[in-house]
Amino acid sequence: MPHKVRVVKEVPCPKDRAIVDLLDENEDQGRLVIFAGFTGSLERLVKLCTKQKWSVIRIDGRGWKVYDMDGNPLRVKKPLDYWADLDSNHRVVIVAHPKSGGLGLTLTESRMAVFYSNDFDPESRSQAEDRIHRMGTDMNLGATIVDLIHLPSDARVRDILRDNRRLELLTLGETAELLGVTEGVEE
Repeated sequence: MPHKVRVVKEVPCPKDRAIVDLLDENEDQGRLVIFAGFTGSLERLVKLCTKQKWSVIRIDGRGWKVYDMDGNPLRVKKPLDYWADLDSNHRVVIVAHPKSGGLGLTLTESRMAVFYSNDFDPESRSQAEDRIHRMGTDMNLGATIVDLIHLPSDARVRDILRDNRRLELLTLGETAELLGVTEGVEE
């Protein structure tokens, strides 16, 4: 059996500069949500955000981890309370996989969700987008969704997800018509 050596080299990526710019843009608010579809991307983002002196809540298939702005693990019993504490002076970014951090959470403290890299599931993408904007929140504040595109494959995956979402909405719309349901009309 031949001897194999695996070497990991982190190379510069333009997406990293974009993340630094987005962290700066959201500094006054002190909250930002970043989704990444791959474990390596999550690890890279945690390092990048703590280097910029932001605390990080990482959510993935292994659970929740909270890091202070120096990258040291914190013992926080309720990470969402830590996130929601807008009276504190700490800046917090949630770095999450769309399947783990995109379901059932209310993250309306952030007005922006950034997709560093997408997984290939249109449902988890849709759910992840909805984390920062809920019915009943201040509609004047709005929500911004940012897709970071570097390679042609990034654009292709995003386009496939968008097309799948359109198809889903079309299908749901036709189903509603067949059932006689009219949105926004009271009888």
